[in-house]
Amino acid sequence: GAIHWSDTAADVLGYPERLGTTSIAWWQDRVHPDDRDQVVGSLGHAIRKGRARWAATYRFRKADGDYLIVLDRGFVIRGDEGEGVRVVGAIADLTERQRAEEAIRRMQAELIHVSRLSAMGTMASTLAHELNQPLTAVTNFVHGSRRLLETVEGERAAGVREALASAEAGALRAGQIVRRLRDLVARG
Repeated sequence: GAIHWSDTAADVLGYPERLGTTSIAWWQDRVHPDDRDQVVGSLGHAIRKGRARWAATYRFRKADGDYLIVLDRGFVIRGDEGEGVRVVGAIADLTERQRAEEAIRRMQAELIHVSRLSAMGTMASTLAHELNQPLTAVTNFVHGSRRLLETVEGERAAGVREALASAEAGALRAGQIVRRLRDLVARG
């Protein structure tokens, strides 16, 4: 029913003074409420079911109210009849490690996002370049055909001129869309 803490436990757990001996209830009260049932239950299970070892990662409240993420491991010492007599263990503070791992995950996600944006930008720029060349050629051919038709008279020539004007306008509009796409990609 008691926990005997080492002299260094206070430093690890964020307490200003030596902990000495506390009750099990003191420890349970400092296990984060969301973790408490699982952690306390798993320790009780290990003791009752004859297990030699127990380990749990959970949040532990420091003296200032903040929580550490700790890895708590113990060896169950048994009596002559196999009953749990004592648990000897150690607690390690994983808080900084967890924060560093989270920062790495966040940076990896950002890197993947930037990589995707870069790939999209490259693809859009290449697409814009590839589309711009044939559109320029179409525009030039249409413009040249209209100039040739100026020497021809008649009703059919007027219809062809109108169709070529529409084709030229469509090609110019497509070219403007491609330029806006290229500008958008250039701005990132």
